Amino acid sequence: MRAKEYIAQNSDNIKHLVEVTKAIDDLMPIRNSKKATDEYFNKILSADIRRQDYLLRMELFEQGNAMQKGKPVLEELENEIPKDISAGVREELFKAIAEDESFGYLYFLLGTEQNSKRKNNPIDCLPDERRINKAIKRYRDDYPKKNLDEYLNDEQNYEHYDLLTSGGYLADDEAVILQYFNRAYEIYDQIRLCKQSISAARKYIRSLHFDNDILQYWTLEYVATLIEKYERNDEQLARCKKEIEKVILPLESIVVKDGDATKEKSVVYLNSRKGTKLDFIRVTNTLYELGFFTDEAGNKVQKKIVFSTIGRALNIDLSTYDKDLSRSLSDSTALEKHQKIFNDMLTCMTEIFNSK
Repeated sequence: MRAKEYIAQNSDNIKHLVEVTKAIDDLMPIRNSKKATDEYFNKILSADIRRQDYLLRMELFEQGNAMQKGKPVLEELENEIPKDISAGVREELFKAIAEDESFGYLYFLLGTEQNSKRKNNPIDCLPDERRINKAIKRYRDDYPKKNLDEYLNDEQNYEHYDLLTSGGYLADDEAVILQYFNRAYEIYDQIRLCKQSISAARKYIRSLHFDNDILQYWTLEYVATLIEKYERNDEQLARCKKEIEKVILPLESIVVKDGDATKEKSVVYLNSRKGTKLDFIRVTNTLYELGFFTDEAGNKVQKKIVFSTIGRALNIDLSTYDKDLSRSLSDSTALEKHQKIFNDMLTCMTEIFNSK
């Protein structure tokens, strides 16, 4: 769970909520920098630690200890969290980022403090730069950006940018594209913050305003694509994705050009082809019953694994294959269509083998 999602879901139980939220917001842009995170920790989150150090040095000075020749000065820094609550804020921050791998450098600093209290059961908090950057890339919450290259140097974003500009859906203008991605990232982030309440998510999605149908369709379509690619196992986000589809499916025939190949790249478009989905389920089920899916030892692979693997390859959710099959068994027209598709597949396979 991301730190921002933890705060959104536990706001009623977080002590010093204002300070914790501000700290997370401040650290978001610098979380991939050890130096910047260390500096923020020392200047903003450590007033009580600096005071403790000051008192220790003052004691040495008053004792005439050679290690402290000059009289120490207690440094009070601008915007620092007050010393009487800073320890409590750090405690809540540790809870908030416990599962957020993008805050690896902060987790090390806070975890080290925690380990001083629990020496018999230390926390593994060593930061991993590669894991931190990988998490930031997956979370897609590093926005807004001022430089378009920060978006387009990412393969996922570039493919979407190319789809929109090549298809004539978005002007190939740096300012326009930058604004587009900043908005899409913001919406993706906000939906994840309210995902625990489908009514709140639904209200948010339907309240969004866009200048035209093209922007509305493709912005929300990309958000749905990000959910599918990075959070497909999150049941709450899966429901949010369905709510997005309800909003943009009526726009598809208006926005997407007939015969445009880019249409095939749309996650929402693929998932809306319910007839095609059922065809895949029926044909795959028949092939399974005929023994086409076996391991090296000749044993049948579990049906659930077969459908899961094929679904990922086709970018179609086949997890409900059993229910879809049961609903269609009494449909004679569907069965005839099913048989025709299967026969066509066998014909094609025969032609391929005979041509060799």
